[in-house]
Amino acid sequence: MKYKIYKLRFIAPVHFGKNSLSDSEYTICSDTFFSALCSEAVNSDQSDLDSFVNAVRNGSIKISDAFPYIDDECFLAKPYVFIEQTADGDSITRKAYKALKYIPMRDYDSFLKGDYDVFSAKSMRNLGVSSVKISASIRNDEDETLPYEVGTFSFNDNCGLYIIVGCEDDECELLLDTLMMSLSHSGIGGKRSSGYGRFAYDKSTVDEWLMNHISSSEGILMLINTAFPQESEIEEVLDGANYSLIKRSGFVASMNYADSWRRKKDVVMFKSGSTFRKMFEGDIYDVSTDVGSHPVYRYGKPFFMRIDV
Repeated sequence: MKYKIYKLRFIAPVHFGKNSLSDSEYTICSDTFFSALCSEAVNSDQSDLDSFVNAVRNGSIKISDAFPYIDDECFLAKPYVFIEQTADGDSITRKAYKALKYIPMRDYDSFLKGDYDVFSAKSMRNLGVSSVKISASIRNDEDETLPYEVGTFSFNDNCGLYIIVGCEDDECELLLDTLMMSLSHSGIGGKRSSGYGRFAYDKSTVDEWLMNHISSSEGILMLINTAFPQESEIEEVLDGANYSLIKRSGFVASMNYADSWRRKKDVVMFKSGSTFRKMFEGDIYDVSTDVGSHPVYRYGKPFFMRIDV
């Protein structure tokens, strides 16, 4: 399998849903990215959608969460493992370790060994700026306008998000490139009709350190995406695992699904950074409801990397 990094440079603010319309995250889970690529495939050709979904389902295409980068430094999710620090730290140091969400990739080994200088890390405050925009909703049958707030995030120069992808062959890579190019113009996240979420991107090969860790299935395995095992796998997978869960929900984006906006079925999944002693297959889950006219897919296939603890 060939692995690539896509670095996204956002040319407009983004709205990545959080708890309410007035909030916005600055990262994207892999299932959101997968759904966005599916939407682009639908707009292109049904055969593209079928090819993409089948390639992801059989493991020929893998997609990580979208992680932050600042200048040339890429970050990964902090692993859910116990780290024995080499030196006793004070309460300030312990709190700083606990507050970390992302670790620079180049410092991952030192973090796992317990000798990472937590105060040397670039703060996520350098990534960009959160803000709230006041907009107005105009109803066709009423003269009154209703104000509402939209949370946005604007990335600083030389900052953005990147995803790690794996493609089994050139055909899969070409399909993914086609969908990525289309998505870059459409934008990702919410409020795309207002121009949010558009980006340019650069593609590069992964470095030797990352290649060694994502191509190995030995030892402790850490998720670098949001995933969940099949029901038959859960009991075995949880043995020796350390993890955090996240509820994934939202509305169906398809205009052909129903005569009004409908919510997807809620799914609880493992967050990136969760660690396991055994691999699992996961699946692409149908989160449509009975009222919908077609399936709605939630990406739950795992993308693992080895960590040396």
